[in-house]
Amino acid sequence: MQASTRRAAICARVSTLDQTRGTSLDTQVAEGREYARTHRLQVVGEYVDGGVSGKYANRPGLDRLMDDCRAGLIDVVIVSKFDRFGRSFRHTVQLVGELEELGIEFVSIAERIDNSPSGRFQRHVLLSVAEFERERILERTTKGMEATALAGRWPAGPAPYGWKVVKDSNGHSTLALNEPEVAVWERIVSCFVDKGMSSLETAKELNAAGLRRRRGQLWNSSELWVLVRDTTCLAGTWTYRRQTANSRRRRTPSGPPITLSIPPILSQERYEALRAVVAARSWTKKQQKHEWLLAGRIRSPHGRRMHGMYDPNGKRRYRCGGKFSPDGSLGKFCDCRMVHADDVEELVWGVVTKALSDPAKLLSLARAQAQISAEETKTTSVDLAALDRKIARLERAAGEQLAKALAAGADPKVAAAAAAELQAELNATRQQRAVVAAWVASASERRTRAQRLSDIAQEATEALKASGNVPAKQKVLSALDINVTVTGWEACGTCNGKGRLSGRGRHNACHDCHGMRYKALVEVEGSIPSAAEEKDSTPWPIKLAAS
Repeated sequence: MQASTRRAAICARVSTLDQTRGTSLDTQVAEGREYARTHRLQVVGEYVDGGVSGKYANRPGLDRLMDDCRAGLIDVVIVSKFDRFGRSFRHTVQLVGELEELGIEFVSIAERIDNSPSGRFQRHVLLSVAEFERERILERTTKGMEATALAGRWPAGPAPYGWKVVKDSNGHSTLALNEPEVAVWERIVSCFVDKGMSSLETAKELNAAGLRRRRGQLWNSSELWVLVRDTTCLAGTWTYRRQTANSRRRRTPSGPPITLSIPPILSQERYEALRAVVAARSWTKKQQKHEWLLAGRIRSPHGRRMHGMYDPNGKRRYRCGGKFSPDGSLGKFCDCRMVHADDVEELVWGVVTKALSDPAKLLSLARAQAQISAEETKTTSVDLAALDRKIARLERAAGEQLAKALAAGADPKVAAAAAAELQAELNATRQQRAVVAAWVASASERRTRAQRLSDIAQEATEALKASGNVPAKQKVLSALDINVTVTGWEACGTCNGKGRLSGRGRHNACHDCHGMRYKALVEVEGSIPSAAEEKDSTPWPIKLAAS
């Protein structure tokens, strides 16, 4: 490929939103364009991250750049300085190393360092200096925030819900009551303390009254409950550097907590009443000990994960994650019903153990599913060679098509889009080949699969002996990679969708649907794994009957 046709990408970044209003991004992009012009490079993309700190490994522009590099759409990556690519030494070295493995040249205009051993040494030194600079900035910022908190002023960041950040006469930040949010707090406390409402009922009442969260979102029960549980500041105190459940997941400033006095929202009596309600509704030890068999394995009809929860009567349910959150695309709530946890767990476990009671039959089911997959893709085992030839042809064409289009003067974006379509076809063909190859199995492989199934069946037998041993059952479900999809609901035939039976007094809830009126229809899918010595072998997908 000639230098004149080499494809270049410009990567630019600024670390604060204020900088996006200046010329920093424009300057970086302009420098990249000038470098490309003088070196006869064709700029095929500009990947810009505005207001994103270099300490974060995932940035939208950078992610798109690396995806395009892996797709073979770029030959040269241009940045104005190393620290615009990332200030983390380890992360930047990893990315640059990946670019080198892909055969992509990395250019830093300011440093002008090549890929020779001495050049790589200089690059590492510069990256180390940049990371040291970032750590020093963080240290100075942390000390400044600590000094501000010790002086009784607001250190940094957004105010808690119910307050706002204001400047005093000396220009220092302090907290003052945010009256509209205070009114929402009073409504929340009234619902919990005076009316005895649940977090779900309270969220619905707030939404119906037109009361929104700070950025205009609707309330949902889970986030409202998190807000209400964190009530320490309502009585007039706020703690800087307090330890929370998430402290282990993120880097927090080290040092002892510092307590600030802030304007209270609730009186001490009202505050204690809310705390008592929250404490009474927290999970009991019995609930905390209960484990959910299908945690992470059950999804609603529209693909959302379903989570375990307790209804107001303490009964276990699986609920769609979008049940009480508005769908951003439709602007409404999803209409998924809750699923009775005991029923669906018993159903799925019964289906799995029944299937494992006859491993030979399960293998036959898998091979039948294989034939279906082969017919759906209109491919048989004899087509593997043809697929290999098609993959080789697409691999060659993926790199050549874009170069020819650019050489012919085609618009870079149009040419890149065409190359992306070709890459998508290549990926689909590779997946198709993997499916077909998985079912062209030798007799020895079938024997090892059968042995693996027998081992899993033995595990299922042991788990069945202890009916309450959820971890043992989860181990079996994990071995078969069981996933459950709720496909819909049907009215309960026992109570005709009424939820209750007549003639049995007050406590006449239907024993079949447990008063829920509808029963869930589910599909159970999994895969037969390979043996331990066949780590590179593709699992065999299976569908299990559920009724």
